[in-house]
Amino acid sequence: MNQIEKMLYSQQEHTRGLIEALRHERVQEQEQLKLLKFGEVRQILNVSRATLWRMVKRGQVRVTEIVPGIKRVSLAEIRRLTNGKAVPNE
Repeated sequence: MNQIEKMLYSQQEHTRGLIEALRHERVQEQEQLKLLKFGEVRQILNVSRATLWRMVKRGQVRVTEIVPGIKRVSLAEIRRLTNGKAVPNE
């Protein structure tokens, strides 16, 4: 491999790395935007309604209020709570 080929190969590898980083970032953004209803969250976490509300009140579960009185939990928050283990089929 001559010097130019090595440089081109290096640039291609760098580009592949950037593309992979952008894909990962996009997935994280999508997870932040995907909001789940409390019933779905309860099933995933395997907790009762009362327990989930206690967790919310204690600040253990971060919620997004989409309109006054309507709350949802992001998929990213579910991943944080479960260390990425228990996630719904997308």
